Amino acid sequence: MLPSNNPKKWGVRVYMHECDSVQHYINIINNGSAYEKYRELRDNGIEDSLQYVETLGAYAADKKYFPKLRSIIKKLREDYDIPKIN
Repeated sequence: MLPSNNPKKWGVRVYMHECDSVQHYINIINNGSAYEKYRELRDNGIEDSLQYVETLGAYAADKKYFPKLRSIIKKLREDYDIPKIN
């Protein structure tokens, strides 16, 4: 699937299983140069996932990505009684 206006610079990756897409995302943030700040926080023992949100901007095209991600994290914490760390 490619847009007709710029077919060589954009595409959609297809995975055999949704777990494969998660593994690909993990590989990107663990190795991509755009995620050095993420790895710095991780390596310094920061455990609160909300502190990582701002480091993922290179992955987001949506201007509302950060508020959406924060909202999802907070909702999961409430629904599954996940304690806030830090």
